[in-house]
Amino acid sequence: MMVLGWASVIRQAAVATDVDERFLASALVAMAEPLRGLRQRALEIGVDKEIMDMQRASIDDIVAQLEAL
Repeated sequence: MMVLGWASVIRQAAVATDVDERFLASALVAMAEPLRGLRQRALEIGVDKEIMDMQRASIDDIVAQLEAL
């Protein structure tokens, strides 16, 4: 699992945009749910199953990291 430095990402985005860090963290956590269904939606619109299978672990890792924020 590749762990991103989410605290650093949030801090940098807050500084660059003058948006509250808590709001940014909340928005990232909210992205977990749509990402959870990304593979299925991609398959439904015709993305090759093999491509989505290769990305499954990465997507799952990101979802888990976002949910842990």
